[in-house]
Amino acid sequence: MTRRAWILARDTPLTKALPGSQFVEYHCSAVDGGPERAFEAFHRLTWSDLRIGRIMLSIRGFGLIGEALRRPIVTPPSPAAPVHEVPPRYTTSAMIGKPWMPVPASRPVTSLDDVRVFDEPGWLKYGMEWSFTGTDDGRTFVETVTLCEATSRSAQLLFGAYWAVIRLGSASIRRELLHAIAVAVGSGGVSAIGAEGARSH
Repeated sequence: MTRRAWILARDTPLTKALPGSQFVEYHCSAVDGGPERAFEAFHRLTWSDLRIGRIMLSIRGFGLIGEALRRPIVTPPSPAAPVHEVPPRYTTSAMIGKPWMPVPASRPVTSLDDVRVFDEPGWLKYGMEWSFTGTDDGRTFVETVTLCEATSRSAQLLFGAYWAVIRLGSASIRRELLHAIAVAVGSGGVSAIGAEGARSH
């Protein structure tokens, strides 16, 4: 089974919303403390905690300077702003857009249902999910999954070219977030990190 198939076979809020995702990314880490602690640590992270993340989002026009650096990363219009949460198990963000454009177009999203039912050709439906699972030794297994589902073949090709350019940066941001959570809960984290982008035909 490929990692893409394994991820899409999981029963999570995001996989239910984007079951046909052609592109996936996955990273994980174990951190000290229970899921509640890790969940809260994620929500307390600010852009000032993320050197790579704030640089890359500033390039994309988010203007992360001054007071904005002290805002939690889950504050809208951040791509990490949740549209669905099951505390302390899941926090899920989702978007509809054309991120490959110089000035990305987007459609409003207020719930995972908005993403699930949207089918207009030429767009990308995508989201990022964080899950927090307690372990037998009192730690938390933190996972982050990114799913991207193009609504047409043309959008899949356009995003595929864009993905090839930004994939390493995307992975760096997620690894940085995992490290920041580990630091926030007082552990260095024991990481098992991986990523995969795949296309369906």
